[in-house]
Amino acid sequence: MVKNKTEFVFMNIAHAYDHMFLLFYATVVLALGDSFPNDSYGDLLLPVTFGFVAFGVCSLPAGWLGDHWSRQGMMVVFFIGIGAASILTGFAEGLFQIGMGLALIGVFAAIYHPVGIAMVSQNAIQTGKAMGINGVVGNLGLAAAPVTAGTLIHFYDWRAAFIVPGVVSIITGIFYWMSCRRSAEALGKKKSGASLTLSRRDQIIVVCVIAIATSCGGIIFHSTTVSLPKVFDERLLELGPSMLGVTWIVAGVLTLASITQVVVGHLLDRYSLRTVFIGVVSIQVPMLALAASLNNWGMIGVGVLMMVGVFGQIPITDFIIAKYTASDWRARMYSLKYTLSFCVSITAVPLVANLRDNTGAFDMVFYTLSGLSALVFCAALVLPVRRTTETAEAVAAE
Repeated sequence: MVKNKTEFVFMNIAHAYDHMFLLFYATVVLALGDSFPNDSYGDLLLPVTFGFVAFGVCSLPAGWLGDHWSRQGMMVVFFIGIGAASILTGFAEGLFQIGMGLALIGVFAAIYHPVGIAMVSQNAIQTGKAMGINGVVGNLGLAAAPVTAGTLIHFYDWRAAFIVPGVVSIITGIFYWMSCRRSAEALGKKKSGASLTLSRRDQIIVVCVIAIATSCGGIIFHSTTVSLPKVFDERLLELGPSMLGVTWIVAGVLTLASITQVVVGHLLDRYSLRTVFIGVVSIQVPMLALAASLNNWGMIGVGVLMMVGVFGQIPITDFIIAKYTASDWRARMYSLKYTLSFCVSITAVPLVANLRDNTGAFDMVFYTLSGLSALVFCAALVLPVRRTTETAEAVAAE
């Protein structure tokens, strides 16, 4: 499946860390009410926007440095940098300092997607399967975020939810740096052409499809993952879970849904890209709409299916870039994709916060996200269908 197993393991760990550190605050915010009693949930949630802005803005320079300097070197910076930034956030005083700490986390978190995913695709023999597994591990990081933060808050305080994981990340970075120094095998950079040959018209269509899927998908992904702890906190009242119990339920939903990416990766290696794309997005639209009105066990069940659709879309656009882009340009192409995704998705937190505070519920949030998902479904319908040649498959495996 991959040429360098050690490298693949560290890239999977990095993907998990990337999502964990970005989403710790979504759980921490539940514990800040006592410290900031005069601020609404929307006010307390807004500092996370700093992290998402930095995440989007820094993706381009991170991709450029990965292509021009060293992808492995950038990943060492990722592990150590995000750990140090998290520790600093744990010592913050006031919402502004928390926001600045989250912004610094976002700066280092921006490294992974353009650099790490480029390394995964370059290291892969079976591109879809490798990206599917990498995506699952990343989403396990999403699932671990509320559990890790909730457990540390329960036994210590909200500061420990940043400091302890930060120390672990720095230690991981040291081990990765030692692994890079010991390894005699380099991934290398090979010249390669695009994996598929398309007409100019189809190239334009593919770019538009990626743009729509990336922008709408970014808003949907961040809105659901950021708001899910609060949604379950409000919607599971009859079940009566504690805050720690809510975090475990959220983790369970995200873990179950994350398995989808392995399935999607397998399907991408075997079937038409458009068919897989349409199938995944067709789950999103009705589930997001149903989530607007359900509570208790119904909300949990629909939440799983909703996140199946949301997570299942992630490896699809990454797979398209891996198939269409030369290796030497791949980190920059991923950085462009994630820059678009996260620049657009910075609207996710204000969207959730404003709709929740103005309406007193999450109904309109889910109806809005269902509408955005319908746009992605329309884009998937027009994706060109092409078969890879033997040469293209060899390039994609490179």
